[in-house]
Amino acid sequence: KSIQYQVKQRIAEIETQLNNLLGRFPQHIVRSATFLDEPLPASLQAGVPSQLLENRADIQEAALELTASKANTGAVRKAFFPSVTINAYAGLNAFNPSLLFSAGSFTYGLLGGLTSPLINRKQLKAGFAVATAEQQQALYNYQKTILQAFGEVATSLQAIDNSGHVYNLKREEAKVLGNAVITANDLYMVGTASYLEVITAQKGVLDAQLEVIEGKKALMQATVNLYRALGGG
Repeated sequence: KSIQYQVKQRIAEIETQLNNLLGRFPQHIVRSATFLDEPLPASLQAGVPSQLLENRADIQEAALELTASKANTGAVRKAFFPSVTINAYAGLNAFNPSLLFSAGSFTYGLLGGLTSPLINRKQLKAGFAVATAEQQQALYNYQKTILQAFGEVATSLQAIDNSGHVYNLKREEAKVLGNAVITANDLYMVGTASYLEVITAQKGVLDAQLEVIEGKKALMQATVNLYRALGGG
């Protein structure tokens, strides 16, 4: 009974967390009483398409950072080329002060200029080196993110397989210990066993049943982790 209250407290804490994620006040979350008996996928395909990993937010972020670093490097590279500017000018042109503000003294035109980056060459080279290094860093970060994502998927697949074996073995163990309780009761009724042996057998069954539940929980958690590792795809 004390274990039941401990579990109820954990349920209340998790329900509060879920309600916070849903943006609502704490309330009971209705679910099936037999959800532990609901079947999970019998088998999972180990060949994961790379498109599924692209659903992960961290891979998308790393890809965008890589694209941004490439654009930054291209912009810095273009700064090495000279630029030609054409500016419009207008003014008054007259030697006689009396004619200075007349319509005939008004002149206008276009002036072309060539700006060369020779003066700021060292600064541009330094900026290009920094941009190139940042692009290389973004590439390494992208590769690292992909490797980490693939590792999480592989670990989750292995966890599902191992958790399934543990769960099945624990179910067999609980079944065998249940038969041991029946045998202990029969021996007690004929006076060949003490009631302590019956209690010990019952305790073994209870522990095994709790381990079965924990095994099913680990199997379900591994499945959720795989779904999360694939970015929800």
